[in-house]
Amino acid sequence: MKSKKKILAIILLVAAIIVALPIVVGCGYTYLAEDDFSFENGAIDELFEQPSDSLFVAAMVRTVKYYFSNQGTFFGNFMVHYVLPYYRMGLQGTPVVMFIVLIAFCIGLYVFIRSIFKDELATAAFFFATMISMFLLSDTNPGKELFYWYTGAMFYTIELTLSFFAVSLCIKAKELENKGKIAACIIVSAVFGFFASGGILQPTAVHCAFMFIMMLVWNKKVLEKRYLDIPPLMSLIGAIFNVAGPGNYIRSEGGMTEGHSTIFDAFRDAIVCYRREIGHILSNPVFWILIAFVFVIAICCEVKVMEDGMSAVWLVIFFAAMVFSQFITTFPVNYGYHGDSLSSMRTSYTFVFVSRMLFMFWTICLAQFVREHVSGLKYVFAAVLVLFAVVFSLVSGRVVSEVKGSFSYITARDFKNGRLQECYATRSYVLRQLEFAEKGSDVIIYVPIKMADCTYGMGLTEDPGSFVNTTVAYMYDVHSVTVFYDYLD
Repeated sequence: MKSKKKILAIILLVAAIIVALPIVVGCGYTYLAEDDFSFENGAIDELFEQPSDSLFVAAMVRTVKYYFSNQGTFFGNFMVHYVLPYYRMGLQGTPVVMFIVLIAFCIGLYVFIRSIFKDELATAAFFFATMISMFLLSDTNPGKELFYWYTGAMFYTIELTLSFFAVSLCIKAKELENKGKIAACIIVSAVFGFFASGGILQPTAVHCAFMFIMMLVWNKKVLEKRYLDIPPLMSLIGAIFNVAGPGNYIRSEGGMTEGHSTIFDAFRDAIVCYRREIGHILSNPVFWILIAFVFVIAICCEVKVMEDGMSAVWLVIFFAAMVFSQFITTFPVNYGYHGDSLSSMRTSYTFVFVSRMLFMFWTICLAQFVREHVSGLKYVFAAVLVLFAVVFSLVSGRVVSEVKGSFSYITARDFKNGRLQECYATRSYVLRQLEFAEKGSDVIIYVPIKMADCTYGMGLTEDPGSFVNTTVAYMYDVHSVTVFYDYLD
């Protein structure tokens, strides 16, 4: 039986890797885009102004300036000004950095799941379901802003990765007896937790929610071993330091609209947004298949969230914690952008994949409750849930369309038909032309392009006065930049 479970776990892990593989390949065709240019400029300008000639010092100075003038994201600001893939490695720098970020994210996610569910099969199943929910459903293509865009990676993906490791290390410390190892885990977890709270406020909220749920699950251990409070406390301190940044409020004031300006307006907007987004998630039939799959695995593997048993009270508490965690994942966006929607691809994608993870986590809590309190009907519950999910999917006829509209499928298709490679070649050509342009000249580039649906737009347009165009002109020391695209079918 153990060998069969191990084989099934390996199969699920391989399947999860296959789901993510096209995204890994796509990282090799990434390039500078949109805000990437302005961050490169800012860091290099600061480097030349500092007597130390140290990029680390320049990034730190820039971070302080941004904290007081633009946004409180202290860790994201530092990373985006310090890593600088184009400055350090040229055109190949962005693919290298994005590849490392994606691999670190996936490893962190697996370690995070493994630390929660000790069972090998349950870990593989939850990881597989999470990979599908992140990369193989029709609303996942916006993930390009986290995995194909340098700025998005520095402000979102890295912080989420640190969050996974911070929570995992804190859980590990709970299980250890050796004082030296415990101290090492707590210190690293606290440091990671603090910096995980230093990105955009949405992933900061996600991280704090993960820490909050962890403390709920291991409430007795936390009371017995007070050092387990340190990582969550450091995470909270980092979040407060982030929120307190004067730059947040300076930046936010620029987008205020009537009826969406106060914190009470933001609370109302968040409720509207939450209901709409959760409705979208729960109306997806393929997601219900994932829920049924996770439930069945949790029943069969006898996965325990609460070691002392899952009572009805704790089931309700975890449901409330799930709703609260999902809500605070949308609230910072609604407050920051003064509206009742997740206005960008990265905010929408982050909310959706985190909410799906939380739904699946609560499903495991439900499975434990069913197994312990209605054990005679546990397989009936599982069968009914599976039947509902399959019938719902067949009736809707959306399974195939879900996959074909997904981030992973679109990337694989663009790679297979050559559009991904051609699009990258075109973007590289534009940057090469700028590299060799005469200083102070007006650069006009005409270029045919076959767009790849999975890639992120560069931002250069026919308008030489646009933000990206003027930023690029400054970066390459030319008077102006104008790019005309001939879009090919």
